[in-house]
Amino acid sequence: SEFSPDYNREIVGNFSSGMEAFSALLEMDSFEPHAYMYVSRRCKWGPGKLKFPPIIHEDEAVILNVCVAASGTVVLADKLYRRTIRANSIVTSPLGTRSMNGAFKAFIATAEVWRSRRDLRPTYPRQVRRRLNTLLEMYLDKCIQLQVFPKVFSVVPAYARLRLRPPIMAMVPSILPSWAIRFIRKKKG
Repeated sequence: SEFSPDYNREIVGNFSSGMEAFSALLEMDSFEPHAYMYVSRRCKWGPGKLKFPPIIHEDEAVILNVCVAASGTVVLADKLYRRTIRANSIVTSPLGTRSMNGAFKAFIATAEVWRSRRDLRPTYPRQVRRRLNTLLEMYLDKCIQLQVFPKVFSVVPAYARLRLRPPIMAMVPSILPSWAIRFIRKKKG
């Protein structure tokens, strides 16, 4: 079956940077990480520049870099594409460990941008933290659905290196199902 989802932008306008547009879209709950929703200059892509990692959720992993690399940015209400999602595509296929691992790698890639780009910290800490939390939630949701123990101990150090308080510390008992909590307690001895 085919369908074409409707992605409606709540804002339109010109922004001095991709991060400014990212922030405005995030504030309006209109930010979508899907690569097909953005047009960027070819010169920004290639060896030593932007590239998609070979994972599922590759657009989630690269979108913050796209926003950082963009200078003057325009947000349009016009649809420049017609998206169709096919049956048996990655989007409609059953959840698997590749999707779960891709979500984790997207979180780590986004955390790495934040760690390496100190110039973003004074202006966009709340926005990037929100993005990191969204990716972490996506990853944990996939872990729960697959009944796989999350790489909690890999995520927490990533937050610590970023000097952000990991939301997972407060949320572990309420988010994880009982099987995961029992597993954590068993690991702790």
